[in-house]
Amino acid sequence: MAIVYFRIGSMDNVIGYDTDDFDSAIETDQPIAAGLPINLDHVMRLADVQASILPPKSVANIASPTELNTVVGTAGALIIVYKVNGATVQDEYTIYAYDASGPAVNMPYVVDASGAGNERWIAIGGKYSTFSNHTIASHSDANLSTISNKDLIQWDDPSTKWLPKSIDEIILNQAINPGAVTIGSKGLLTTEGGFAVKLTNKTGGNSVKGEVVTPYDSSAIDNAVKKIIVDVPNPIGVFYESGIADGAEAWVVVSGIADVYFIGNTTRGHIARGFLTADAGYVTGQALSEAYPSSPFSDDKHFYEIGHVLESRVGAGLAKCVLHFN
Repeated sequence: MAIVYFRIGSMDNVIGYDTDDFDSAIETDQPIAAGLPINLDHVMRLADVQASILPPKSVANIASPTELNTVVGTAGALIIVYKVNGATVQDEYTIYAYDASGPAVNMPYVVDASGAGNERWIAIGGKYSTFSNHTIASHSDANLSTISNKDLIQWDDPSTKWLPKSIDEIILNQAINPGAVTIGSKGLLTTEGGFAVKLTNKTGGNSVKGEVVTPYDSSAIDNAVKKIIVDVPNPIGVFYESGIADGAEAWVVVSGIADVYFIGNTTRGHIARGFLTADAGYVTGQALSEAYPSSPFSDDKHFYEIGHVLESRVGAGLAKCVLHFN
């Protein structure tokens, strides 16, 4: 048996044995008044916490906690709202912070608070939260189970919230513009609407955008191209860019829309083709624009067809074509 000591105010040596019927220094059924706490070991008063952390509020609908409309807040005050969902379903919670002059009401992210002005409760955690003035849409467990890891989240202006979007939806709605897209190491979808493959430039010099090429066959080098020449109707594509050195790999557009280099004027609706001996103005690797032939058709011209001209221009240079090789 030992003696325990405690002090109340100026009363010293209030003592009792440790077998006495009390477990604490002070026991009373009346309120105990205290002054403003100064040190960390002082008693905390109810007034010190009740304005900053309010009692939890039960709500009928976690997505529309209108019960907060009558709750008075002060700067820095927090409150938890909760929705009890039953024994087999997880309850739902959202933490709100008080804002004396908040943004427009946007349930459940910005909720009207008690007061005649713009007093608001702002969701900062739990089921709903506000992030950089853009809200993250929340989903039920059932909804989340249907969302794959390939889905994205996109800001939606009409509803002023983030919404889940599949990759298919975003591409179909043209919400992203990725530019040219590579496919593996040898394929490229160009921004002009063509498909290009990577082949070695064996023209003897730097590539020139739009010049027409044919398979290289002068030595034992595979997957290479050279410029087309007169009377050899074997074109397979056009260079996508200039400045690729001889012996280096270059993108060659083989289908779709491409810029083709012409020796002179072009007319939209013409065919584009390579040169035959009878043609004037022949330049290695370049094409000419010609009106559709009438019967009897020339086999030589047909087999040297490169595509169909989409743009009219004056003088030598690039014009877009839909490529077509025979």
